[in-house]
Amino acid sequence: MGLASNSLVEGYFYVVFDSLPFSTAQLIYPITMHILSRLHLRLVNNPPTFLLFLYIPVLKDIWIEWVDQDHPFAWDLAFYANWLSRSSPSLQKLLLTDLPLYPALSTLTGIDIHSHHTLTRPRPHYDVLEALLMVVPNLRGLALPPSIHVALPILTDISNGTLLPNLEFLEIGANTIAEQNSIIQMVKFRNRNADASPYNFDFDSDSASASISEAVSATDLSKCSPIKTLNLIVPHVYDKLKEELKGKVEGLKLAEGYRIQCIPPCEANLPRAQARTAMRWKSCRAVGAVRTAIVESSLAYL
Repeated sequence: MGLASNSLVEGYFYVVFDSLPFSTAQLIYPITMHILSRLHLRLVNNPPTFLLFLYIPVLKDIWIEWVDQDHPFAWDLAFYANWLSRSSPSLQKLLLTDLPLYPALSTLTGIDIHSHHTLTRPRPHYDVLEALLMVVPNLRGLALPPSIHVALPILTDISNGTLLPNLEFLEIGANTIAEQNSIIQMVKFRNRNADASPYNFDFDSDSASASISEAVSATDLSKCSPIKTLNLIVPHVYDKLKEELKGKVEGLKLAEGYRIQCIPPCEANLPRAQARTAMRWKSCRAVGAVRTAIVESSLAYL
């Protein structure tokens, strides 16, 4: 990357660590990517600590796909907040995506099977996510995977423009009906505020809506852009519930539409799926060992 520091505009890197990452002491000199504006990272296993040695002052779009076989779905948001803080003025799009972790790996590698159930995964405190969003105030597009829980205080701050006042595109996961309703109410309030129409809000009479309404009434509403596109990621549901959700989202009348993505249930108990995943995992490990050697060798010369 050092050789391309003055020429690389868009980059895509697929990094697989099959063992503990190399020592960052090998990177003696930080690297500044002077004109890199779009970056796509696909990362497997271990925090990408080498990123701390990359300074990207004009980064506009970043897409990070990640999975860790030992700590699945446990994003180190504090790490990314620290790294992205150096690119915060220019960053306009932040996409975080879970790479698939096949359920059978829980048997093969000793991963806790509960990691495949969204409601039993450990949830970081909301202030960790808040810290990340605060360092990227100029975002126009944000995608968060279902594994990152967005708490009500953060939804409230997005609804009144305290967080992400320029946000126009949002992709977010909602694992329960209550979370789905909270997100819909947040978008409804924000868009009405952005339209500068009279505040005659017909919020649903639930606790989430009441919390948002009370919090906003106690603050000065800041001018913010409307959310034009909403991608909602939800667990697989019955057709009736999906139609009800579709009706609620359609009621938002978003300028650039919406998408509801239903995640199918895990196949953890299917023997055929376990056998298929075992073969994939062995193949991935063999390829990953080669990739790791290449990546570590290359980074040693940065």
